Amino acid sequence: MSIEAVVIRKMPVREHDQMVVLYSREAGKMTVAARGSLRIHSKQAPALDEGNLIQCELVNGKAGPIMTGAQAVRSYSGAKQSPVRWAAMQFFLQVIDILVYDAQSDGRLWECLTGVLTRLDEAADDEALAVFRRCQGFLLESLGYGMQGEAVLSSLHINRGVMDEQFEAIAQRRLTGLDLFYDIATRQYPW
Repeated sequence: MSIEAVVIRKMPVREHDQMVVLYSREAGKMTVAARGSLRIHSKQAPALDEGNLIQCELVNGKAGPIMTGAQAVRSYSGAKQSPVRWAAMQFFLQVIDILVYDAQSDGRLWECLTGVLTRLDEAADDEALAVFRRCQGFLLESLGYGMQGEAVLSSLHINRGVMDEQFEAIAQRRLTGLDLFYDIATRQYPW
């Protein structure tokens, strides 16, 4: 099966293998084995950076899907070169990893995720907070949690806002992606 997916997270297993969490339009969130992807000369390793949009081939294995090949479709390198925009991307990837159930495809959530990554990739660093807040609103809406207009407006400042609290309440834990974003944002930009 060939799919287009966003790399959400990856974890090393064994000496040369990784488990990769992907989100795709067709299959939703899934964890696949990427055998040999930690080898020095692996051809699929460069494509498996977190946040990349990839095209990959999957085959069924005994313990689940196995990735047989992957290539990057879009790496969002603009956002990855900026600490504040990369931290914002990490927050959105973490939310998808925590809040979305496996194997539940959702075209609206797919469009939201790829749209958020594109907006962060194309934004200027001094626009990162405003883009971050708008994208938080889009993601809450796509996940089925609406925000009231004044709640969105009241959280358009650098400190933790109403939307941050709502994400953490939904996740039932503190989100390290938020801490990372605010730590970098307050050090680099006096918004």
